[in-house]
Amino acid sequence: MRTEKTIARRYALALISLAKQQGLIDAVKQDLAAVSDLYRSRNELSQILANPLISLENKNKTVRNIFRNKVNPITLKFLKTLLSKRRIESIPDIAELFNVLSDESQGIIRARVTSAFPLNQQEESALQKKLASVTGKQVVIQKDISRAILGGLSVQVGDLVMDGSALGSLRKMKEQLIGAK
Repeated sequence: MRTEKTIARRYALALISLAKQQGLIDAVKQDLAAVSDLYRSRNELSQILANPLISLENKNKTVRNIFRNKVNPITLKFLKTLLSKRRIESIPDIAELFNVLSDESQGIIRARVTSAFPLNQQEESALQKKLASVTGKQVVIQKDISRAILGGLSVQVGDLVMDGSALGSLRKMKEQLIGAK
């Protein structure tokens, strides 16, 4: 059984391949972000496009009227393909996966850095350089502030989590003390 994410990944892979061939990865990435945001935020649009009682012709007209001259022709054709395959509801997942694939193709990796207090420019730069040397890729840092971690940093790169927070240290200490009994 295929999951929605698996299906979305196939569409994202096909689209990135086409966009890469035509040198339009960044343009399509921006288009997908805008389309996805509109699809999520405009309930009436998502209801129209997902409604099986509305003809494909009318859905295509709606998409053409909304996005013509606003998105790249590749993106517009892709949206029509999603409509014809009845997969338009996957557009948010496809946009997300397209971003990941785009980053991968450009040697970029995203790191989510959570700290108790904002990092200054020097700290962020040093962390970025360290992560780049560890991963061998260009690192884009996405910062979060959470007073709950008390101090230090928690860094997530893909599935890898490096917890250097005070809260994480306290948890480890607790586990060690409980395990010593």
